[in-house]
Amino acid sequence: MLKEALEQAEKIVKDREFANDYGKREQDFFKAYIVELSGDIEEELKDAAT
Repeated sequence: MLKEALEQAEKIVKDREFANDYGKREQDFFKAYIVELSGDIEEELKDAAT
């Protein structure tokens, strides 16, 4: 019973580590996308001003 509880706890930790890693990668992707998008908007504003 104690062994099963320990195995279940280890599984929960691994699942959380995976979720945290996935969330961080997703956050990094959106940060890069926002930077790229803001650069595109800046270029369009410069073009519109000239």
